[in-house]
Amino acid sequence: TEAEKQECEKLLTPEAKKLLENQALDCLKNAKTDEERKECLKDLPKDLQKKVLAKESVKAYLDCVSK
Repeated sequence: TEAEKQECEKLLTPEAKKLLENQALDCLKNAKTDEERKECLKDLPKDLQKKVLAKESVKAYLDCVSK
């Protein structure tokens, strides 16, 4: 359930969150389809999902304007 998931998220240390974030970013970098992208984010806590997606968005923007 959602409540159980939130309890589990409390176990994550800041270092563990950073590691999860980096793993998700690596996963997204290699994802070729929307389905693969969703799979990369599936198990992340909501706050980390937003952070990872924001970083991806900034990276895409910077890649675009640097052409």
